[in-house]
Amino acid sequence: MKPESKNRLEEFVKRAEYIRHLSYLDGGENIVGLEIISKHEIVFHQPDNEKKDVLIRYLMPFVQNKDDISLQRMTELYDDPGISDLWKQEHENEWNNLKLRLSQVAVEITKGSLTYNDIFQMFLFGKRPHIDQDEVAAPRLSLTPSPCSLIT
Repeated sequence: MKPESKNRLEEFVKRAEYIRHLSYLDGGENIVGLEIISKHEIVFHQPDNEKKDVLIRYLMPFVQNKDDISLQRMTELYDDPGISDLWKQEHENEWNNLKLRLSQVAVEITKGSLTYNDIFQMFLFGKRPHIDQDEVAAPRLSLTPSPCSLIT
């Protein structure tokens, strides 16, 4: 295995293990979400900002393609003959599953829909969707930690 590949893999695993043990993920399948109670009442839930900020700080290198340990850039290691075919196949499968999951529709609205990727980007970068309550077709939206499933 090339020394650069070894360093990248070690950093990837170290960061993934750290994230996996953050208390932010204690909510399991229901970490962040909302429940529509009535036309005029929506209840949101999520961990506090301190927990969210720590998660984002450690998660960001996995999703920003400028970082050597981003999930996408780790595909560059497929050319290293010293890395096992099993690791390469598992990474490719997880990477493809993640891309598929992020492309799926999380909630329908009258003017279109939001994918899990749209919601993930809002979480990471603080953007908020501009959706009126009347536009939400789904009675409940629960965001699962699937963007992190590759590392748990």
